[in-house]
Amino acid sequence: MRPAPALAVGGRTLANILSATEWILPTPATQVHTVSVLPSHSSKETAKVRFGNFAFSNITTAPKSSGGKGKEQGILRFDMVRDDLLHPLANGNKARKLDALLPLLRRRGATDLITCGGCQSAHAAAVAVHCAEWGIRSHLLLRGEQLDVPTGYNLISLMFGNVTYAAWSVYAHRDEMLYEHAMKVASTNGTVLWADDIVRDDFAVDEEILCENDSRRVVIVKEGAGTVQALLGVMRLVEHLSNLSSFQKDEEIHIVVDAGTGTTAVGLALGAVCLGLHWRVTAVMLADTLERYRELEKSLISDFKGLCHEDCRDMIRADGLVYWVDRFLPRKFGKVLSGEIATCRHVAQQTGILLDPVYTLAAWEQAVDLCRVDSRGAKVVMIHTGGTLGLFGLAQRYPQHFTAANEQSKIVFTYCKVACALLLSGWNLDDYVQTTHILVEMGVYFQIQDDYLDCFGDPEDMGKIGTDIEDYKCSWLFVQALACVDEKQKDILFENYGKSDPACVEKVKALYKELNLEVSLCSKH
Repeated sequence: MRPAPALAVGGRTLANILSATEWILPTPATQVHTVSVLPSHSSKETAKVRFGNFAFSNITTAPKSSGGKGKEQGILRFDMVRDDLLHPLANGNKARKLDALLPLLRRRGATDLITCGGCQSAHAAAVAVHCAEWGIRSHLLLRGEQLDVPTGYNLISLMFGNVTYAAWSVYAHRDEMLYEHAMKVASTNGTVLWADDIVRDDFAVDEEILCENDSRRVVIVKEGAGTVQALLGVMRLVEHLSNLSSFQKDEEIHIVVDAGTGTTAVGLALGAVCLGLHWRVTAVMLADTLERYRELEKSLISDFKGLCHEDCRDMIRADGLVYWVDRFLPRKFGKVLSGEIATCRHVAQQTGILLDPVYTLAAWEQAVDLCRVDSRGAKVVMIHTGGTLGLFGLAQRYPQHFTAANEQSKIVFTYCKVACALLLSGWNLDDYVQTTHILVEMGVYFQIQDDYLDCFGDPEDMGKIGTDIEDYKCSWLFVQALACVDEKQKDILFENYGKSDPACVEKVKALYKELNLEVSLCSKH
């Protein structure tokens, strides 16, 4: 990317704007860790883990004897900006987006702030925490029903904010929902404002507003806080990183970030352009289509250009600053595929860095891939956007991914029950070696039967709807199919496996039947 000169915003440079802005974070400083990527011989434990054939190490924190602080040439590595360590409860890009927004809203007289999000929304929790720190009452409209046992970000929201749960049908009309709730909070003598309007007006009216007669001034912040003011907090991070000795001014850097709303990615790209940096920002799309992300990018850039000095507006392209890419295994937003929790555990145990499968794992996969295949030699830097408390909610939603109840453990458990009975009865297991073989075969049969019923069983008889295909599970049917498909059938399998679209699921089932796997199971077992 060709660097542009440092831009002037409203007649001032970006650095002047950032230095004159009030922030919630006392400093933009963040830790930067370096992760090495080395080939590793796959073991039984890592065979089903994505990137299980790689060993990772946190060079920054590991002792020298373990490869830490190493500067060896030729070792694949990438840097990670540890924004997950910004705040014990509300960190990552959620804190960055509120960094300049909350002080502005308080200066403009906000007494109450209303926003919305999912039941485990990191954004809603961050709003609740930081509003409490800044003396603003927060009101959070969370999608869905109250959990029997609140945990994760839902628990944080309940502790720091005022939570109301909204039905899915009501939440579908977010703006109306937010405004109606704001009117109730404001009551008869209060005022309701949208944060977007305050942000636009602030650069024209620079004054502090105080509420009189205890009237409430209620401000609505849309889901994700995707405003031009949110961009400033991210651009503040860019300025900080550009001043670090490890980030050379003229160095070509490839920034990788996961994209929920996409605001963070746009802020990173704009900051790089405004400061004349050789940065390319790649954003992994998670929650929307390419067209919608490009529309958002164009809108935010347009809003930001509205703050620029007239001479500088033409220096920022209307769009195309961010390189938007799909996740390696696209899926419905929020869905966790089989093996992804294991991958997060694999990374955590080797590096001390906790990822979540919905957001940061997507960026990690992209960063690892880029440092392996990018022939330009650009430095790869991943932005850790936080959100790790979301794992608590995922453990409730996908308990099967957080237990040892995988195929191998089911097989072993079949044997262990009988082995324990023999031991308690005083028998020597060495005298019953054949028992192990028989019971393992029984466990294998149980697993095959379970996989078959998940695909072809009647949901009414099983009491559940099978999702092995949608969850990209390494099932018996999938393994058998791989062993006998031709190239055309293999393409059909991989194009449709792991996708929640019912049409894709039916294509996989049709392929299984075409390969006679149903008949094969019945004839062998």
